Amino acid sequence: MAVSAFVREALLRLKTSSLVIKAIGLISSYDIPFGADYNFDMSDGIDVEKTLLALENIHGPVSTTAPPRLATIVNLLESGDLEEDEVHALANELKCIIQVHRKNDAELMTTALQTLGLRLDGDVIGGLTKRTLKSHLPFGGSECWVCRRHAEEYDDQFC
Repeated sequence: MAVSAFVREALLRLKTSSLVIKAIGLISSYDIPFGADYNFDMSDGIDVEKTLLALENIHGPVSTTAPPRLATIVNLLESGDLEEDEVHALANELKCIIQVHRKNDAELMTTALQTLGLRLDGDVIGGLTKRTLKSHLPFGGSECWVCRRHAEEYDDQFC
């Protein structure tokens, strides 16, 4: 078994991201839009859950940084036995969870990146550029890290 401290730290966040992606996908399967800020198509992508299991087989099992309610939401959505108003309520709850988790997890992610020896005091790190979202947008005023393609594509959304 090969064990990487960074991969184990990253797996915590990847498992959380996997749950979020799964929840959003399940919500969209009910033909309920989750929101323009979460517009992505994973249908031709890799199977994230299988990839995480493979990484855990190499680096050891890890928990997740997700709040327990996130897994409950995924389980409820997977049941396929919900009314439209229930799915809307879960979608709104998920948006709140994402917003809170996004703020709370920033320090943990910073620590994980520092274990790689990355200097985090610049405007460009590992090919990503720090941008600030305009205040009228969801998460307005928040800093985010985007690749060059998305920085150019969504330039009108950044300060």
